[in-house]
Amino acid sequence: SGQLQVNQGLAQVSSQDGSGKVKWSKLKLEETVKGGKHDCVCIDLGKKASQCAWHSKGDYFATVSPTGNNMAVLVHQLSKGGTQTPFNKSKGNKVVTCLFHPSKPILFVASENHVRAFHLVKQELVAKLVSGSGAVTPLA
Repeated sequence: SGQLQVNQGLAQVSSQDGSGKVKWSKLKLEETVKGGKHDCVCIDLGKKASQCAWHSKGDYFATVSPTGNNMAVLVHQLSKGGTQTPFNKSKGNKVVTCLFHPSKPILFVASENHVRAFHLVKQELVAKLVSGSGAVTPLA
C-alpha cells in the first residue's frame, strides 16, 4: 500500500502494494536529530502517491495516485483525520497533478489533456480547460 507520513508539515511518500482503502493511524516517532517524540499521522492510501498538494491554511492536503481511477485524487483533513474522494467517476484520463486555489475552495485537477476546476463546497465542476498544445505539465 502507498503510505503517506505527515510529520511537522512535511510529506514523505512511499509505495507498497495494498488493499486500496485509505486508513489513518496516529504514531509517536522518535526523532534522532532533535531528540524527543513527535506526533505523526500515517495514511495508508492503498496506491502509490505521486504528489501531495497542501492547502494554504494547512489543514487540508490532496494526494494524487495516477493508477487510482476514481480514487486518483483524495482530499485529506488533518484536524478530523478523514479522507474524501471528490470524484465518483473516473473521466478516463490519467490525473497528472492537482493544486488548491490559494483563497477559494477550488481544486484544480490536471489530466493528460485538460485541467478541471472543482468547487469543493458546492461539489461541482466550475471550469474545464482544454490543452491545445498537447500534454499538460505541472501546475504553478
